[in-house]
Amino acid sequence: MKIQNNCNWLVVFFIHEIPEMTPSSDELLGTIKKSDLGQNNEVWVLLDKVDEDIASGKATFQLILYRLSGDVLYPVDPKDVDVQDLTDRDAWKIAIKYIYSNIKSKRKILYTWSHGAGFGINADEQDPGNAFISGHDRIDSKLTQVSNRFSYLSSQEVTSLNSLEVADLIIPISLTSGEYQMVEKTDIPDCKKIEVLWMSDLSKELKSALDGEKIDLLMMVNCNMQLLENGYMLRDVVSILIGPESLMWADGYDCENLFRIIKECPSVNNEKLSRLVVDDYITKYRRSNDQQYLDYTTIFANSLARYNDLATILKQVTKSQFPHLQDIKFIIQRLQKNYFNPVSGNSSFFLIDAGLWIKTVRDTRELRFLETSIYDHFLTLNKESVVASHVGRKLQDSDQANDLQFGYSGRSLFLPESNLYSAPRRFSYCEYLSGQLDSQFQDFTFWGEFIRKLTDR
Repeated sequence: MKIQNNCNWLVVFFIHEIPEMTPSSDELLGTIKKSDLGQNNEVWVLLDKVDEDIASGKATFQLILYRLSGDVLYPVDPKDVDVQDLTDRDAWKIAIKYIYSNIKSKRKILYTWSHGAGFGINADEQDPGNAFISGHDRIDSKLTQVSNRFSYLSSQEVTSLNSLEVADLIIPISLTSGEYQMVEKTDIPDCKKIEVLWMSDLSKELKSALDGEKIDLLMMVNCNMQLLENGYMLRDVVSILIGPESLMWADGYDCENLFRIIKECPSVNNEKLSRLVVDDYITKYRRSNDQQYLDYTTIFANSLARYNDLATILKQVTKSQFPHLQDIKFIIQRLQKNYFNPVSGNSSFFLIDAGLWIKTVRDTRELRFLETSIYDHFLTLNKESVVASHVGRKLQDSDQANDLQFGYSGRSLFLPESNLYSAPRRFSYCEYLSGQLDSQFQDFTFWGEFIRKLTDR
């Protein structure tokens, strides 16, 4: 297989297939085929395909690799990219490492498509076609939220969840190598998604493959991806992260116009391209008469250059509150019920806007234990990190008209209302999954310890 040694753009699509969402992912594949990026660009697709057998309750996965040539997506022999077993759940790591290690390019885009839990969040997701906008309102739309009915569990994971003893036992079935047990998400009390691609995994593989370079744009069609934690873990391998702080629908970005731009102007800088992506996103849905979708969603293009500074200030703020937690926890719990609106669109999965959190701490005398200039510095960096944004009109109107506030400054934090999430081995956000992973963000900022203490009744 002949690979270009110095192409202008390397565009990689990582699609984690969801059976209910196949028409949307197929449409994306069709758009890729029509891209016509010219001779000096490379386009690759990693399709993480799932095959569900409802009758047996078993699922299998297979990574399928494609490379675009002309208007045809040609299958790639897995051995050409050092992948020996396409059913291995870590096959994507080998493929990613091969692509970014061997294809030299001036610029890079990584485009991901899945439900939010496919990239490091474990959460309840609503029925396709509906979405929680607040604790009280729903909207209906012909657009479909990216969601998934089943979790896919290995035998080991079934055993691990059963050991939590927080719900009825999951009756294990006999599985062979490469098979996973399909379990209705409603039957799993907390760790809703086990088949996740962790941000730390993605960051680690990219860091190994890129050899000091960075992905110019990471474009994510995945709900709730603009967590401060996610950007912190990706800060060394991604320049600009484009994705929603809110929910997101499966239609994603205007890929056709993205391809046109990078073909006609391959030297376009990251900031300008990010602004064009966000502008085209808005135009796309207005053109298709989906203003309602725009009204209730957000998209941010965030530079990750100052995320270490943001995390450092959060660490200062969090540590300053530790000695006073017994006195302030009830103030925070009252704010959660009467002031903070979850940007996650789901009150049981509480993502709070990070800017709103810091501003509220600064302005609440009982919560503030540092000089106001420290909080102001966070808010300044937070604002300066936004390259481009769209915040739905209805969300803005809600913040102006109601006591409950979304904030929507571009980054969020996990701040649960109850200790449902704080039992041993049962954190349910980002890097936490049955205690199997440690979080760099938690270790650095003490945020995990903070919410454990805060939710300890």
